[in-house]
Amino acid sequence: DEPISLDYGLISLLTSEVLWSRFLAFMNLWLKSDFIILTLLPVIIIASYSLYIYKRSHPFYILLLLHPTLIVFYLSQIRLAFAFSLFYVISMLFNKKYLFPLSIFLFFIHTSMAVFVLIFYAITYINKTKLSEIKKILCFVAMGISTAYVTGPLISDILFLIGDRRQENYSNDQWQTSLLTSAYCACFVLLIFFNFLNYKTKKIS
Repeated sequence: DEPISLDYGLISLLTSEVLWSRFLAFMNLWLKSDFIILTLLPVIIIASYSLYIYKRSHPFYILLLLHPTLIVFYLSQIRLAFAFSLFYVISMLFNKKYLFPLSIFLFFIHTSMAVFVLIFYAITYINKTKLSEIKKILCFVAMGISTAYVTGPLISDILFLIGDRRQENYSNDQWQTSLLTSAYCACFVLLIFFNFLNYKTKKIS
């Protein structure tokens, strides 16, 4: 419970993700760690995602949250999934122009939220352009591939440049998803792509 020192700079403060450790320490005053990680946080995450889908789309799509790939995400990347759940809650409660400043604290829960929040804004910007829906999809695919490269083989070099302690945990030739998972996602994207070819009146939301 020692006070956080700012002497080592903002980058070190950001990469140490102090809010996550403080949050767990605070919750541990009343609840056991196993309950927090295996029950409480997954329930909060799924509830937040469900509410976001309910308000922004058709409630039927909430069933997609039970997809095995997403369940693995909730459990193996629970810190990032939790940060996203807070981001969605903020986006539902506040005007979009306040979303970025109100989301800055999420960077101190998971550093990569800085990347994903920027991606969120990039998607929003592209979707508002006058490009055709097909061109928008191609832009999103290109953005996805670029992000996969930056957070995969390039991540070790990026972490080294900012002095992050975790750069030794990553290899320069390591992608963050398996070939099988990538193939599944590629098939999903192709399905969306051909759907727009056959039903041109549909719009990306």
